[in-house]
Amino acid sequence: MASGSRQPNTETVGHGVLASLELWSVTGDKKYADTATELGRMLMDSQQREFLPGLSYPLAGVFYTNTEKTQVLRASHASHEAAPVVALVHLCEAFPNHPDWMRWYSSVVLYTEYYQKAMAAFTQPYGMLANSVYFEEEQPTGSGGRDMTPEVFRNQVRNGVKVGDQAYARLFPVWGEFRGNHGTALTQAKGLSAAAHLRGSLELASMVQQELQWVMGRNPFVQSTMWGEGHDYAPQYSAMSGDIVGSLPVGIQARGDSDIPYWPTENCHNWKEVWVLPVSRWLWIMEDLVGPAKVSGRMDSGVRTPVEFKEAKTGKVTAVPPDSGGARFQAALPAGEYEVKCNDARSSVTLLAAGTYNLDFRTGRRIDFKIAHQTAADGTVTLTLTVEGSGKHKISARTDNLTPPPADRELDLKPGVPARITWNAKMAGISTPWVAVFYADDDLTHRKEATGTTDRGK
Repeated sequence: MASGSRQPNTETVGHGVLASLELWSVTGDKKYADTATELGRMLMDSQQREFLPGLSYPLAGVFYTNTEKTQVLRASHASHEAAPVVALVHLCEAFPNHPDWMRWYSSVVLYTEYYQKAMAAFTQPYGMLANSVYFEEEQPTGSGGRDMTPEVFRNQVRNGVKVGDQAYARLFPVWGEFRGNHGTALTQAKGLSAAAHLRGSLELASMVQQELQWVMGRNPFVQSTMWGEGHDYAPQYSAMSGDIVGSLPVGIQARGDSDIPYWPTENCHNWKEVWVLPVSRWLWIMEDLVGPAKVSGRMDSGVRTPVEFKEAKTGKVTAVPPDSGGARFQAALPAGEYEVKCNDARSSVTLLAAGTYNLDFRTGRRIDFKIAHQTAADGTVTLTLTVEGSGKHKISARTDNLTPPPADRELDLKPGVPARITWNAKMAGISTPWVAVFYADDDLTHRKEATGTTDRGK
C-alpha cells in the first residue's frame, strides 16, 4: 500500500497482474484472466498520460504510486519500477483481442517514448538511465533513508537538471544513507527491454545495452563493477562470503547532495556492498537480450532459391536455403534491421535478440508496409501507409487519442506495385501523445506503430 493511502501501490498491482497471468496460463481459469485485466486498468489509471504541466522539457507517461496520482513512482534503493511496464507488455501478449489492448499498448509507448527515452538524453554519452523527475513541493518519503529531511530533500532535488519552474530531472535518486543506483537503473532497464520486444524497437534495446555497459565499465571511472568480469573490477563489501564471481554491488552513487557519479575506492557499504537485487535484475534482463533472433517462414512449394537477409548497418547478406521440400526455411540471426529477398519478393523486418519471428512469402500471402505521419498544430494527424505485396488483404488499425479511428481498408495488391492509403484524424486531447498500430489480415503479430504529438501539446 502507498504511504497514507488506501490504494494499492502500482508496483504491487503490476506484480498482481503477472501472478494472475501465470495462474491463468497454468489453470486456464477465467477468473485469473479477469483479475489480470482488472488490475491492468488500475495500472493505466496510475499513469500520467498527458505531458506534465509547467515543464520546459516535455515529459509524459510516468507512473504514479497509485491511482490518486500524488506521488511519482520511483525508488532509491530496492526497486520494482519495472512491474507495471512488464505487466502491460504481458497483457498485450496474452490478450490481443481484448478491448483494452490498445490502451495497454499505448501506456507502454508513452512510458518508454515520452519519459524514459526523453530522460536518457540527460546522461549521454554514457546512457545511464536517469532516475526520475522531482518537484520541490514534494514531501520526502521513507525511501530516502532515515536521515532524509525536507531540507536535504530539496537540496538534492535542486541539484538535478532543471526542467520546469519547480521541476528537476535527477540522474541519481534523492537519497539518504542508502546509496548506489544499480538496483533502480537495472529495474528500469528491464521495463525497457520488455517494451523493446513489444514495440519491435532496436533503439530501446540499445538503451538497455548502454545501461548494462555502464555497469560493466562504460562509466566515468572506466571500471567494471561486476567482480570477476571486465576491466579493473574492485573487491566488494561482503561480510562473510568473500569475493563472488558475477556479483554486483548496490552501485555507483552521488556524493552528498550532488547529482554526479561518485565511486570512492573504499570497500564499504552501501555502494560496494554485494546485493542480490541488481544481479536478479541483470538476469531478468538477459531473458530479453541473450541469444539470436529465431526466424522461420514459408514460401511457395518447390522454391530452391535461398532467402537472403541483408543487414542494414553492415550490409552483410545471409543466405538461408529452404528445406528439402522447398516450402519452409529457418535461421538464427543477430539483432538488426533487415531487407529480406525471396525470389522476386522483398520485405523488411526488425529482429531483436531472443525474439521469435515468422515470415510468409507464399503467393497471395506476402505483405509489407511502412508508415509516414504528420501532426499539425491544431491536432490534425495525417497517416500514410505504403503497402507492398501480393493478393487480397485487409488493413486494420487501432488508435489511442485519435478520432475517428481509421476504418478497415481492403486491398488487392499486385507484385511490384505499391498501394498508398491515407487517413486523417484528430487528436482527442492535444496534451497527450497519440499512438496508432496498423496490421494486416487480423494478425497483430506483424504490426507497425506510429506515435506523435504537437509542439503546442507539449
